Amino acid sequence: MGQTINNAYIAALVNGLASPDWLSLDSEEQSLLNRAKALMGRGESPQSPKPLTAITGRVWQGSTLRYFKPARLSLDTESETIFASDANGSIEIPHAYTKEVETELDELWRLYPQDCRAFRYSLFHSMYAWGSRVAFDAPDVSAFDNNRLLAAAVPCLRADAEQFLLLKGAVAGIQSFIYHDIGGEQIGDAQDAAKRLRGRSFLVAHLCQVVAEYLSEELELEQANILFVGGGHFNMLLPDTPAIREKLEGVHRALNLGLFRNVGMQLSVLLAWESGPARDLYTNTAYYFHRVTDKLESAKNQKHVRYLDEFFRTKKQVKEYTEDAALGSLVPYADFMMEVKINPQGLDKLNTLLGKNQRADIQVLGFIDRQYFLFKKNQVQDFLQQYGAVIREHSGHVKIWKFNDTDFIPTQLPEPEAHLGFLFLGKAAPKGFDRKKDRSVMMFEDLATLDTAKKPELSYPQLAAMRLDVDDLGTLFAYGLGRDVSIDRLSSLSREFQLFFGGYFNRLADKYSLYVTYSGGDDAFVIGSWLNIVHFAGDLHKDFTRFTCGNPHITLSAGVFTCSPFYPVVRFAADALRLLDDRAKKFGTQNGEVGKNAICLFDHTLGWKRFLDMLEFSAKLESVVPKEGKTISETDGRHIRRSMLQHLLKTIQLGRIPQEILGKAAKKRSENDLQVLQQRSFEFYRNIGRLHGLFARHGYGAGSIKEKKDQASELVRQLLEDSGSPERFADFILAIQYVLYKTRVINKK
Repeated sequence: MGQTINNAYIAALVNGLASPDWLSLDSEEQSLLNRAKALMGRGESPQSPKPLTAITGRVWQGSTLRYFKPARLSLDTESETIFASDANGSIEIPHAYTKEVETELDELWRLYPQDCRAFRYSLFHSMYAWGSRVAFDAPDVSAFDNNRLLAAAVPCLRADAEQFLLLKGAVAGIQSFIYHDIGGEQIGDAQDAAKRLRGRSFLVAHLCQVVAEYLSEELELEQANILFVGGGHFNMLLPDTPAIREKLEGVHRALNLGLFRNVGMQLSVLLAWESGPARDLYTNTAYYFHRVTDKLESAKNQKHVRYLDEFFRTKKQVKEYTEDAALGSLVPYADFMMEVKINPQGLDKLNTLLGKNQRADIQVLGFIDRQYFLFKKNQVQDFLQQYGAVIREHSGHVKIWKFNDTDFIPTQLPEPEAHLGFLFLGKAAPKGFDRKKDRSVMMFEDLATLDTAKKPELSYPQLAAMRLDVDDLGTLFAYGLGRDVSIDRLSSLSREFQLFFGGYFNRLADKYSLYVTYSGGDDAFVIGSWLNIVHFAGDLHKDFTRFTCGNPHITLSAGVFTCSPFYPVVRFAADALRLLDDRAKKFGTQNGEVGKNAICLFDHTLGWKRFLDMLEFSAKLESVVPKEGKTISETDGRHIRRSMLQHLLKTIQLGRIPQEILGKAAKKRSENDLQVLQQRSFEFYRNIGRLHGLFARHGYGAGSIKEKKDQASELVRQLLEDSGSPERFADFILAIQYVLYKTRVINKK
């Protein structure tokens, strides 16, 4: 082609991963790149890819070493790039890997034969895909994280800034906005409320990405200056100059006034920043993160203080946001999202051509001169063929994100010249049929009937709502990597959590036909049939343990609330959160489990190891209990009656120690606590004696049970062995409720 690129930013992104023929730096740009490397403590000589160690295994001085397979990042489990697996470090970087990186870079250059913002944006995402599973000299920092921090320094140094700004932004009022004015108190309202929740949750998650990218463009910086987006907040690295500070103030005001006009007071954008010497900010990042986090917390109490008069003047212009249900219906079907930036005259013309019924469903963001569209496969090109000329005519550009798929580069570049990338997003929702529409998200009453094979086979349909998050994540980021943690390690850890909860989580939820209300950062809220939620919880914990390389210092807690499919959505969301916060998060020291790291299910809290044991026990118990209304058959091995399980459940519940006492250390229990324990203990052991008599009458006496070798006898023996401990015996609530739910039959008219 003859053209070459002379840009230190681009050289930083591809640093060590490839050496494309079209990249050639002059002495000035090379000097700029070398200064950026010096900030990070890197030498000027080129680096070469090495095996990457999972950083999650190293948190809190963890010594577990697990290496990733060097390959393009993918959410497909077959790709083996989500979890580190190799324990001996024998992995080598194959020559084919380097060739594939260079091939994709050449393909990008063919699509964009010039240095433009769209090319740099697409290149960033390409390097994200290829550089996330290899390292350079720092073994637990990916090459991509190394390079994006290197690239982030280039625009800052180009601005002649001796000091940098670490900016932290957050969307305030998320919970208030998501649940504001959502009904669902009447039967039949649940489905509409669920769509509205899905739409609002998507909007909030997307808002952080939009604001961060809007800031990077308005400040004339690059995508690499966005360090992290997820969980309702974002971080950026900026040059500390008077011009940047002035622009930040102006953009901050414009964002909040625009949100106020389009949404009301529920949502607002908070910004805080901390300045420091460039080198110090890169190497002693934790200190600056602490300071900027404190500033952001203070800002929550002073929202809009600098422009209150403007809020009062615009109060009459506030619109009611009414597009959430439509957006919630579209999100699960979308494969792509497009941003169209266009001048006001062009926007009016575009909207006229589109027609009122075809407008974007994310209009709430229109105040920052951008429109957003959700598309299924093949619709992107059709849209641009129809409206691309209008966008070009009015100085517009487009961004196209592919959801949950890093294979985002087309064979032909859409026109007008497009910024290409990908986003990890929790958006799974089972598809079903609606009486009013040909195709829609599955109704909750149908969702409640699904078994683990995605078939409507459950004879006792019940919904379950699960709220979950990582325990003490703030403390983990503040201290888990050491006091003088570098910016690249913090960024790498942040991105890994977003990959798991924003991307992989969605795949696992889809496997179990769950409705993802939101997931990302470090928490999630999902809805599904009670059976699928229970098994999803088991797989999630196993996969999270793989993700953390078995690091015992990174744990997860969850609250699960079961209910009728007609129970109001807002109420079961609150009930699940209550079980998470008041039960799972307050799970005390018992049975070898230390604090949190627990799940509350069927109104009982237990540690994850015990939960998995009970899940295994549940499957065995189900095999020996007949369905409700069926007789016990000696030939098929179903020897335990449902009535026996119901009696057993009552016995356990009578002797169960209250959660508020169980969570206390023995030394901290009051005299009243001890009296309750004594009374419950008496009731428990009296009922255990009756229980032994009940089992004996059904052929499971102390003598005969030792002789029998069938499955039912083995299970009864295990139950009676644990009956000596009220705490361990109480854990069988999960298995008993599981089997009672699974074998219960609701008569259908």
